[in-house]
Amino acid sequence: MDRLYSIEEVNKRYETAGSRPLLIHASDMEFYICKYPYHRQDSKLLNEYLAYNFAKIWGLPIPEMKLIDLKREHLPARMLGMQLNYISIEVHLISSLKIQGITELIDEIAQGYTYNVISKFDKHLLLKIALFDIWLSNEDRNTGNMNLLINLDSNILKPILIDNEKIFNSGSLFRPLLEITYEDSLFYTYLFRKVFGSRNRRNIKLIHEIEASLQSLCSLCFSQLSQIVEQIPDEWGYDRNQVQESLNENLFSEEWIGRVRQAYLQFAGLMYQRP
Repeated sequence: MDRLYSIEEVNKRYETAGSRPLLIHASDMEFYICKYPYHRQDSKLLNEYLAYNFAKIWGLPIPEMKLIDLKREHLPARMLGMQLNYISIEVHLISSLKIQGITELIDEIAQGYTYNVISKFDKHLLLKIALFDIWLSNEDRNTGNMNLLINLDSNILKPILIDNEKIFNSGSLFRPLLEITYEDSLFYTYLFRKVFGSRNRRNIKLIHEIEASLQSLCSLCFSQLSQIVEQIPDEWGYDRNQVQESLNENLFSEEWIGRVRQAYLQFAGLMYQRP
């Protein structure tokens, strides 16, 4: 992953309910939305890094990610506080390219989309994202907070993934994984119920086609796992052998992949039962 550095003072902090990232102007002349650790054991940088690499392998749209060195002189004192301090920027920050011309996908608004808009959504991609989140136990892409970006002017609507720090049950990969709940999945959203509509043969076939792709997608990730782990920045303080061992035991075990399949199909069925 490329490493960049800040070139001017930060003047924007996103006042979100979550990570409250910074907007940084970087040495490649692009702007990036940058996350920083709240404390030494904060897993958000590693979680975002792993989710990004796995999403790329799965072929999911996700903003380009870089590691950025935020220079101390570019972080003004007025920005400090609320878990941001100079210790936070002693490591390279995980940073996503700011994309112009797109908006955040909000489920309450999606509830009112017309047929012309709904019909443009890429069904294959939506199901793949839902499966990806179940595999990574991402509890933070749901009806209340979809963490997806969209360009509604496109002929085909392909949501872009953002904010993946809550994978591994909103915590660390060093603990056994639990399945997310139906309510914490995309299947529970108004968007999914509108896009997939009736339980017809075409939709059911597509749901099963995506489920059948899980093993091959996991195998692709596993084949590149050593390279991904090797590139984890030293200053994040992780034992790479421990990271790889935990990922092997959690994400890539036959038992976990079987549970992911079961949850995915169960959630798809529940979607059609919900009024």
